[in-house]
Amino acid sequence: MSKCRVFTFYNHGSGPVPQWSQYQNPREEERRLKDLGKSFAIIRRVSRVNGAWVASAIEVQCPLIRTALDVVFKDYPDWYPDASPYVFTPPFAPFVHRWYEFNLYCDTVRQRAPASDILKHLLLLRDELKGRTTNDLATLKLVEETRAVSFNNIWLVLAPGRLMLSERGGKPEVFKLVQAVFRPGSHGEEDQYMLTLAAVDWNGSSTAVRIVAQGIKKYENTISVGKLPVVPADLSKGWDKLRPLVLSRGRRFEALRGFHLKAYTGSKYSWRLAPTGTRMVEMASPVSGRIVIDTYAYHRIQQTENIVKEWAPLQILREPMNGMSVGRLRGSLMLDRAQGAANPSMEGGRGEEVFTPLTDEECIITPSRVKGFDLATNEWCEFDIDSIRDIVWDPAPYDNLVLPEGEKDLIRAFVNRPKIDNFGFDDFVAHKGQGIIILLCGPPGVGKTLTAEALAEKSRVPLYTLSAGDLGTKADTVEKGLMKALDCCQLWNGVLLIDEADVFLKSRDMAAASHRNELVSIFLRRLEYYRGVMFLTTNRLPDIDTAFKSRIDLIIPYSDLDAPSRRKVWVNFIQKLKPGTAQVSERDFDQLAETPLNGREIKNLIKTALVLAHRDLPLRLKHLEVVLDIRKRVADMDVADAQRDANGGDNEDDGYDDYDDYDDYEENDTEDPCHCE
Repeated sequence: MSKCRVFTFYNHGSGPVPQWSQYQNPREEERRLKDLGKSFAIIRRVSRVNGAWVASAIEVQCPLIRTALDVVFKDYPDWYPDASPYVFTPPFAPFVHRWYEFNLYCDTVRQRAPASDILKHLLLLRDELKGRTTNDLATLKLVEETRAVSFNNIWLVLAPGRLMLSERGGKPEVFKLVQAVFRPGSHGEEDQYMLTLAAVDWNGSSTAVRIVAQGIKKYENTISVGKLPVVPADLSKGWDKLRPLVLSRGRRFEALRGFHLKAYTGSKYSWRLAPTGTRMVEMASPVSGRIVIDTYAYHRIQQTENIVKEWAPLQILREPMNGMSVGRLRGSLMLDRAQGAANPSMEGGRGEEVFTPLTDEECIITPSRVKGFDLATNEWCEFDIDSIRDIVWDPAPYDNLVLPEGEKDLIRAFVNRPKIDNFGFDDFVAHKGQGIIILLCGPPGVGKTLTAEALAEKSRVPLYTLSAGDLGTKADTVEKGLMKALDCCQLWNGVLLIDEADVFLKSRDMAAASHRNELVSIFLRRLEYYRGVMFLTTNRLPDIDTAFKSRIDLIIPYSDLDAPSRRKVWVNFIQKLKPGTAQVSERDFDQLAETPLNGREIKNLIKTALVLAHRDLPLRLKHLEVVLDIRKRVADMDVADAQRDANGGDNEDDGYDDYDDYDDYEENDTEDPCHCE
């Protein structure tokens, strides 16, 4: 018998097919269904698609199954163990990616507890999913066998946590896949999968997680996985052989964290503005020589430290639960910035460096390059780890210096000095005047530059070389360049050599150009607070500013080489040649030493004579005499020209002899500098 009252049904459907419910609020209907489903281990939600009922979601409510899935999906992105219930939607990607692990867990439970409730529930879930994942699992198996995949099926191999292989400058690099998201094309762009990749890198203070974005644009047909911009490492050819090589390189990366002075032969990489002027492009160029590896200085000197602030702490790779996701990475970055701990400031001196030991898995996803400085060209760039070698130090340049032993020992004592502040010595102004300034003065080619190079080699420290031309002539450019050089040498405990520094040392006076006086003032001011070792070379000692002379700790004078010194230089250069290249007797050396030459001239003369003797080796005195004779005839011509000028002869070149003369001409441009009628 029906109840004697009116019962209301509410239509929540917006289409032609009504959706009746006894509840006015659709949320009440959903709550009723949830209460109804609480007694079931798994809820299947189905929707009508094109006239057919299709599963739109599988909800796991059973605590036993959820505990098992927490193990199966450990480290899977965006996996939340506290979610209730666990909801999976087509194409059920987590189960496709972890089907092997899920089956393995079920089999393990079957062996240990064949009659347990947990096994019954796990098998129930497996049966529910098996038919819905069979086709995708079969396709995945085919892709792994053929190593070919279509764009529509590429998600099958983009399992989070999978190692992905890429190439950079011909070198393999491996990343850990964090997440792959399909992005439909818009505004004329193609569909693509956007991959979030993680690498372990050194930020200058600690080892951290660097995030890299890589897109895979839509392509037609089926292609080899090797043609993808990033390849699942286990599907790439030769991965079994490549993996130990990448691991070994990762261990070298681990050892190269911090500051290191190394030898290098290979390519260096830097970023330059493209000819179009719209973007930066990576440029590779060859280098062979000494390099400094120092990521901290790389970012600090170039003021790019903001880049490393976008990195996440290494711990996020090591946490056992929840896995790694883009959301968690961003959250960790926000937390670290708030706490100010993950990326310490790069201002001031080098801070405490944390060299966390790395696991094999972490070493595999380290980069193929390290950041540093090319000492030959004074350029910040990146270097291939595989091309870095230990330096073979050579004591010969120091031993062969043509200097009195007492002077050599004195200079070396200055370079290897204990820090002056260790003795409690300081200027009246704190941290002022604690550097060591050594002035090497004398004519060209007598060994001034070689002295600084030999001392740095003997002391096994970096030599940062500058010339006035490197620094320029504009005051702001000079100051910036000088500050960078001084900063680097203090960070590296290196030696700074400023060759031909006359423009910075010249006396200031009212008559001198104002910009020259400004350069000298800048140089003096920056020198006051420099705490390292600096060599300066000049051949104009009388012209040095008085204020600068008071700041020099040691002056080493050089004079033209005498015959014994020249003989030693000849012997040193000839002995550096490969065995069998030269055949020069002791009597030949005595004869060669009679000709007044400086060290640079002797070096160039030997180089020219080797070209002459390349088909008639070994190099002999006769080859050297040919070049000496040519040089003598040129010198005679110079003497003749000088005598003719002194006697008032015709002067075919009546140009400007002095920069100051040019200044005078600019001030009075009514005069004819060429004395033309």
